[in-house]
Parts: sequence; structure tokens; C-alpha cells
Amino acid sequence: MTDQPERREGDPPEEGRVPRPPYDTLAALAAQVGDIRGKVRFLESVVDRAGLAFVNDLKARQGRLTMDLDALATQVEDLAVRLEDALASGPRTAAPTWVGLTDEQRDIQLLALGRWVETVLVPGYTPDPPLLACWRNHWPAIWELSTVWAEWRRIYERATPDLQGALDFHNRWPRLALAAAPDAR
Repeated sequence: MTDQPERREGDPPEEGRVPRPPYDTLAALAAQVGDIRGKVRFLESVVDRAGLAFVNDLKARQGRLTMDLDALATQVEDLAVRLEDALASGPRTAAPTWVGLTDEQRDIQLLALGRWVETVLVPGYTPDPPLLACWRNHWPAIWELSTVWAEWRRIYERATPDLQGALDFHNRWPRLALAAAPDAR
């Protein structure tokens, strides 16, 4: 035996342990709803065989309960699909902001943006006309390029890049960013 207390569902995760994903709970809920549906249908068959006098009222209540359970089961299935989509979409990427930054924070963020522009955007997307180095002097260009960078990170900085996002990005975002900052060229 150990001196550690028994862990229960809902307890915070221990250091170094990965918490249980929420879809396990969703699958358990779906199983419980399925069990309840089976029990209601069984009770309905028992009532049918018994031929009780109040069967019409009871059958109406069972019918409503069955419909409610079917609707609940559908909602659980929809939630499972939405959760799977959300988990597959990867972590959220914060929208860039330049408001309220100190000079040092702004310089660090601008340096990181510049590295991405020079190593990914310009060589990978060969803007036409070319993006001039003076883009750093134009706030509309900085905002637009940092937004494009955030979208690029959302798509590519994850275990499995999002194909639909990549197709959209490669087709639209670089041209949009460069077109939105004509004074930076």
C-alpha cells in the first residue's frame, strides 16, 4: 500500500501526468444513454405484454421518454463529432496585437515576425512585386503580416497540419497580406 490518496475523476492531474481527455467522458455518456434507451424499450415491451388498463397513458409517457432519449443520443453523437473536430484542429493561435507593448516587447515581436517573413513567407511564396525591407516601417504592413504569420502558425505548428487551412493559406493569405500593404513595397 502507498501513502498517496486514491485519485478520483475530477481531481486535478498529478504533476507529470496527462489528464484524461474529455472524449472518454463523452463516450461513457453515450454508453449510458444507450443503456437507458434499451431499458425503456424493454419496459415498453413488458407493458405491451401485460395489457394493463392504464397502458395508453403509460405508452404515451414511454413514447415521449423514448423520443427524448433518442434526441439526447443524437446530441451526444453530435458533440462527439464536434469534439473530435476541435481536437483535430489543434491549439488555438492568439491573434497578434501590437497595442500596449513596451518598446522591448515590440522589438522582440518584430524581430520574430521579421525572421518568419525572411525564412518562410518571402522564399516560400515569392511575392510579386517583392516585399521591400522597409515593410518594418509601415504599421499596416506589420499588422497584416503578423496576422498572416498567426494563421500560418495555426495551420502548421501542430502534429498534423490542417489540409483545408493549408490550401486556403497557400491560395489566399500571402497575396492578401502583400496587397493590403501597398505602401510597404
